[in-house]
Amino acid sequence: PDLAYSVARYGHHAIGGYRAGFRIWDILNPASPAEVGFVSLPAPVVDLEVKDTLLFVLTARSAGSATENALYAFSLSNPTSPVLLDSLSNLGTPADLEVQDTVAYVADPLSNNLYLIAVSQPDTLRTLGSLNFGEDPFSVSVRGHVAFVGGRDTLYKVNVSDPANPQIVGEDIVADGWDPMEVLARDTALVYVLQPESLQLKVVTVPAAGWPVTVHGTFPFASRPNDMILSPPYLFVGTAGTGIRALDVSDSSAPQETGYYVFDGNVQDLAFYGNSVLAITEWNGLHIVEVLFATDAAEGKNPGPVRLFEVVPGGVRLLPVFRGGGTLRFWDSLGRQVIRHPLSPRGRFVPLTPGVYFWRLEGPAPRKGRIIVLR
Repeated sequence: PDLAYSVARYGHHAIGGYRAGFRIWDILNPASPAEVGFVSLPAPVVDLEVKDTLLFVLTARSAGSATENALYAFSLSNPTSPVLLDSLSNLGTPADLEVQDTVAYVADPLSNNLYLIAVSQPDTLRTLGSLNFGEDPFSVSVRGHVAFVGGRDTLYKVNVSDPANPQIVGEDIVADGWDPMEVLARDTALVYVLQPESLQLKVVTVPAAGWPVTVHGTFPFASRPNDMILSPPYLFVGTAGTGIRALDVSDSSAPQETGYYVFDGNVQDLAFYGNSVLAITEWNGLHIVEVLFATDAAEGKNPGPVRLFEVVPGGVRLLPVFRGGGTLRFWDSLGRQVIRHPLSPRGRFVPLTPGVYFWRLEGPAPRKGRIIVLR
């Protein structure tokens, strides 16, 4: 087995970042993932981000060469054989990546910099700007024109409305001593902070103007928390040795554990796949963990979110659903039914012309809403 660091999803494919490159699995049948591709890279893949049909790959090696510490852009038009479009090197020893709109944000604790990189033309990556923090920026989470950066003990709020000139607009000590923080912003007013050394989650509220921030709630872990993903009202946390923990964070002052799944290994990174969680572990590779329907709580099972579909350019991607029943229907603005989809473990893509559509889930947990499909 190879050392693994990161995971992402594209359609019914999982992508795992390893010490020697990244692997691609077909997970249409989650019970039997099949490896369908591998891309070799000169340094460990510490983070992955998928945006539309593009895969952005962050590699890092401590004391490595400039070309080993780099951001890569790949086309996923054929997900089993990604095509390299461009790379940008000399990024210190980067630790975290987030892609928002046309900008990639790279946190580099070696140089103490946050790099802002233009990705609107993925075959010509270029640095737009950077910001030095004077301490190690380990993680970044972006919402709108605000980036939250987690340092060794300080949470920073950064205005990134001008990517060429990012500005720190607030900072406050959040961690208890030296603790490389993992941050995830729910919005510009609330941030989840994992402190791996002190084994806890802090829920931090951030005022619109001015500081200090307020630690609104906390939750202790039995082992090191490494990563988290959010599907309100649930926060999923990957840990070292105690698996995935599911927290209900609807009351931010009192997060409550509602479920967990324990397996061998140090969970390094998490991603969603339908109503399942993809977990990459340090030495044991990819795990696919089903999250049960909230309606299953009546049967004494742990509740969880259900993501039924994703709106993508040119249509909707119906996601696999493994438990519970129901039928998902879509209508166009003239009231014509355009999709009838009984929930099942097999996902599929349905092309739709650009416009407004209305959807409804019929079954034990009915829901409805409206979407806009773009070209």
